[in-house]
Amino acid sequence: MNAFRKIVILTLVITSMALVIIGVSMKLMRSEKTIVGIVEEIFVLTGFLKFTVQSFTYSLLLVVLAIVIEYFAVGKEQSTLQRLIRFNSKSLRADLFTWLLVHLGLFDFLFFLSTFGVFHYISSFVFNGLSIRIDHLISNTTLLACLVFVLSDLKNYLFHRIMHLRPFWELHSFHHSATEFNVFTATRTHFLQKMVLILLDSIMYAMFQIPIEIFMGVTLFYQLLQYLHHSEVNWSFGWLGKWIILSPKAHRIHHSIQPEHYNKNFGSFFVIWDRLFGTFHSTNDQIHIGIPNNSYNQKGYVFDLWIGFKNFVLDGLKLMRLK
Repeated sequence: MNAFRKIVILTLVITSMALVIIGVSMKLMRSEKTIVGIVEEIFVLTGFLKFTVQSFTYSLLLVVLAIVIEYFAVGKEQSTLQRLIRFNSKSLRADLFTWLLVHLGLFDFLFFLSTFGVFHYISSFVFNGLSIRIDHLISNTTLLACLVFVLSDLKNYLFHRIMHLRPFWELHSFHHSATEFNVFTATRTHFLQKMVLILLDSIMYAMFQIPIEIFMGVTLFYQLLQYLHHSEVNWSFGWLGKWIILSPKAHRIHHSIQPEHYNKNFGSFFVIWDRLFGTFHSTNDQIHIGIPNNSYNQKGYVFDLWIGFKNFVLDGLKLMRLK
């Protein structure tokens, strides 16, 4: 690593730590809470204290439901259950480990530690400073839930497109590096992707003070489809999948290793966004998933995360030099 890169990285680290210290100090001055109270708030904010047996049970039941659906849809040999029994795939091990980190509340905590809380502070500033409140205009809970779901899906589409741009692709490529599909692949992401997602989420939460029952319903429904998208289920959903809901078959194309399928089918739930923005693609060809020159799934999970981080920083520095 040359001197320029070291200086840039050191500057980012020092600036990040300074912003966190300033932010906590300002919060202490504006409130009567002690440092212990502020630390407790930080732990809650990061997700470290969000883990509950109840939430983990819901997540476990949902993934089991997806595994059962896939088992009856594709049979034993291709199923996630059979892959778990064999447990001889490094790709599957990375998927499973990520799923555990996410649902044990450790994924968000890793993100907080690695970014020194800067993005949590910025998102909190956006959330408290944005005065747009659309939910005040809608008294019907069902209508509010539908609107939140549609706009959340649009947000996910935009986030996904950003992840395919430089330098963020270097983080997102970890997700695409899966060499086989199983339901746990849905949560296979690099925790640093949250630097973009947390900012988009803060805007959504500022616009809608979403009741917890709506949030949970939307999340569970959405997550089940994500599990099926990353399973061996290859349903097209017929007319519904062509015009309304993104099918597992369409999402498999998104993971294709073939260049002609790159940057297609970014949608999470609705296919309408891909239709509107010209990124929808359909084919009956056999799809092989993965990325070219795949350096993941070889030396363990921690090494995979390091590859993503290293390539993200290096590509970011390249872009800075180009400008």
